Amino acid sequence: MNLTYASTTGVGGVYAYTYRKTLTIDTTTSGANIGALTAFPICVVVNSSSWTNSTERSHFFNDTYNPLGKRVQFFDADGTTNLAYEVESYDAATQVAVYWVKKSVASNSTTDHIHVGYGNDPNGAAQDAATSVWDSNFGGVWHGGLTDSTSIATTLTNNQTASVAGIVSSGSAFDGVDDFQYSTTINAALKPATTLTVETWAKFETTGVSRYLCALQPSGAGNDGRGWVLDIGATNGFRFLIGDAGGTFRIATGGTAFTTTGVWHYVVGTYDGTTVRVYVDGLQDGSTAGSTTISYANKAGYGPTPPALVFGVAHNANPTAVTYAADQASRFKGTLDEVRISAVARTADWLKAEYFSMKTTSFNGDGWLTWSGEQVN
Repeated sequence: MNLTYASTTGVGGVYAYTYRKTLTIDTTTSGANIGALTAFPICVVVNSSSWTNSTERSHFFNDTYNPLGKRVQFFDADGTTNLAYEVESYDAATQVAVYWVKKSVASNSTTDHIHVGYGNDPNGAAQDAATSVWDSNFGGVWHGGLTDSTSIATTLTNNQTASVAGIVSSGSAFDGVDDFQYSTTINAALKPATTLTVETWAKFETTGVSRYLCALQPSGAGNDGRGWVLDIGATNGFRFLIGDAGGTFRIATGGTAFTTTGVWHYVVGTYDGTTVRVYVDGLQDGSTAGSTTISYANKAGYGPTPPALVFGVAHNANPTAVTYAADQASRFKGTLDEVRISAVARTADWLKAEYFSMKTTSFNGDGWLTWSGEQVN
């Protein structure tokens, strides 16, 4: 797709670069069919599937002009407005890069665009701004590892999980025995009282038993009905649970049983103040009504034990222990990637777009994203 603009803008504009490419975002009914999104993090991947022309890739993966992938610049549809981006991974040798680009997306009545300029370095400095990509509602974003990409920067402690291939780039593998990740440093956006979204990609390796993906609750015994839990139940449906001060869970259970192991699924739980919902692969799969306030307090007579954020283990496991016998049966065996927690209930359109943004192996097509050919400025 060839676009022209009324004028060039100098350093910072797409025409300041030697080359440019255009990413078309199709939100129409024949594409992703979603409404307008504000400050949405789009996954933009450059590899041999999305950029099939090897000459174009050699221009992009240029160690002189694009060291560490941070000297390129993404622009809005006008070709002049800079878009904040994070480099998740960049490998010039294999010519594979993963970016997260913050973009307000037009509604389903039209298509929208992102432009990327590359091939030289007019700014003379890195242009990435990782923490700016994630809006203030995000309490944490972990790209399959221990480092939080938001400005809150909650770093997880690892207990024996291994780094493996994820749905996007790298993921964390759990063996179902004594692997987990955790943090006891909990910011307010990780434990909101009235609105919440918890999301992850999960690939499980066992069926027929409750397996905890991620949770945040008081870690002492007897706190089963407080905080929140995202898991897959014994009947193989994904679930989202929120608990009140009385120790009672409100549970949204997905209606679809997933019994095939080794398959990636995008799993999300939301609470908007009146309804608990669970989404799987971009679509709502279950819900339950009930207005409450989520509590993260210890049960009377227990504590003082602060709430702990845990991945791959039951909510009441001791996060500083290697094993916790009572929870062995529900340890997660499989891989997690792209865990995100927000202090708002993300909309169905937002979650559908996240699913589209991350799910393909080529990161191209699927009625959502298509690249133009390379244009020379």
